[in-house]
Amino acid sequence: PLYVDGVPFHHGGFHNAVLALGTDRLRLALLQAADMSVARLTKLHEPPLTGQRAFLADGPPTASGTMMVEYTAIAALAEVRSAAHPACGASATYSRGVEDVASFAWQSAWEVGRLLDAADTVLACELLAAIRSLGLPGAARAMTAALAQAAAAALALPVVAADHELT
Repeated sequence: PLYVDGVPFHHGGFHNAVLALGTDRLRLALLQAADMSVARLTKLHEPPLTGQRAFLADGPPTASGTMMVEYTAIAALAEVRSAAHPACGASATYSRGVEDVASFAWQSAWEVGRLLDAADTVLACELLAAIRSLGLPGAARAMTAALAQAAAAALALPVVAADHELT
């Protein structure tokens, strides 16, 4: 409540539903970005699209390449989806009916942090697979100048082709 000369006036303060709406929209936008990242990652694992082996594997036929990276990205995407659920889709009356609306802005803001942690994992998985794809034989190299510059920087990183710990 807003206090004027010690007298409380309920609903005289900042109504934080605007904050809840903003953070809800942010989380939904980040969900879309994470969905697209996973879609690109799964396409990197498709031989007809890349000209490379399934899962960007190299070495013996039993090599799994970045298969587990895709599993990790999917698990992180599930976390992103869970954290993206809008908080302001409902409200509650509280304080013995004096407060008409609880906007749940605090929950929406809290979920941004949880979502960002999981989205970081999704994007890191895509980046790891993209760098591996660029470093393996058969990578499609039809790129714009900007993408070619980024690829050159990525190719400067060491590539370990054999199956190994990818964390």
